[in-house]
Formats: sequence, structure tokens, C-alpha cells
Amino acid sequence: MKPHTFTQQLTHPNNDEVLMCVEYTYSPGAREQGPSYASGGQPADPPEVEIMNCWNQATGSNMILVDNELEEISDLLIENHVDDGPDPDDARDAREDRVKGDWDFDEGEF
Repeated sequence: MKPHTFTQQLTHPNNDEVLMCVEYTYSPGAREQGPSYASGGQPADPPEVEIMNCWNQATGSNMILVDNELEEISDLLIENHVDDGPDPDDARDAREDRVKGDWDFDEGEF
């Protein structure tokens, strides 16, 4: 499965006046699985983010972040992540557009 890339606006951890945009991938992790007859169980797998790109919104320039800033930003991204998933209306509309495109005709012909 191809990871989906998200973008979120945040303030810089060390400077509240700097608004930055962060492009990242999100992995939701997994809940803890209790023991069963077939398995001893699995520990919880926490959510993870991978920061792909980070830039200053005002200037558009790339930002270079140190490790502690990256950790803090990753925590903020996990806390504030919202994934609505694919919109079922978009898929329905695309199907309707394809069907309509197949049946389009010029009303002047009749």
C-alpha cells in the first residue's frame, strides 16, 4: 500500500512567530492484541510519522531542524493528525462523470 502524504501547518517549536508547513506520512500503528490459543499476543504498535519536507510558510524556504525539534514536531503531528480517508462521494462522482461522458450527445442532432 502506497503511503499517503499529508500537510499540516504548525508554529515552530522554538519560535512562536514562525509558521511552518510540514509534509509527512502517517502510520496509524495497531492496538494491543491479547493472548489467544494460537498466540501469546502482540504489544501495541504506536502511531508514527515520517517528516518528508518542512518549509517556512512566509518565505517558502526549506527549514533545517535539529533532532529535538524533529521529535517535538513529530509528537505534534501525531497529536493533531486528522485523516478523513477517501471521500466516498468523490468515487461516486467520478463514476457518474465517466458514465455521463459515455452517454453525452449533442441535443441538436435530434
